[in-house]
Amino acid sequence: MSSRVFLWMAWLVLLFFQAGCDESADLPPPKQAPPKPAIEVDASMAARIEADRRITIGHLALVLQHDPADAARMVVTLTSTQPEQDGSRLVLGSFERASSSQQLADRSIYLTTGPRLDLRGNGIFTARVAYQPKFATMKIGAYHGTVARGTISGEFYRFDLLRPTARPRVIQVRGEFRAAAIERP
Repeated sequence: MSSRVFLWMAWLVLLFFQAGCDESADLPPPKQAPPKPAIEVDASMAARIEADRRITIGHLALVLQHDPADAARMVVTLTSTQPEQDGSRLVLGSFERASSSQQLADRSIYLTTGPRLDLRGNGIFTARVAYQPKFATMKIGAYHGTVARGTISGEFYRFDLLRPTARPRVIQVRGEFRAAAIERP
């Protein structure tokens, strides 16, 4: 018997035995989690940023989440839930020592990165330019229920995305934001 015929017969036997086994019949149906309430993040939740040009990025969410390794710390992330039409997006985040969201109000949250372009890290990303914090602060000024307001200011590295290997410039960035506040356990 040739090896081709042997492999063909082995495949048919394997297929026959697999078709006869139905393990899912003994399992109970999976339990579905209750639906989470929807949080409305619309275009009015936006950041207006003054850098070397004006940038407006909508659909912002401020996500506050407890650090699973340390109960006295929180992860604070200001992010756009969807990119703008030109691809602009914003992601700024840090760990902060606080046990509740109310302790973060009127506190400066420091943001830093190095002079290397990281498209997955902290920053303000547009179609042609990326701004990543050299030494910047994010301050949550008001936190009322599901809406948070605050400011962003400091020195940012400005990267030209058309020349990603070029040396970045350091520029001053100032801005304010209004975001949907999402607190996760």
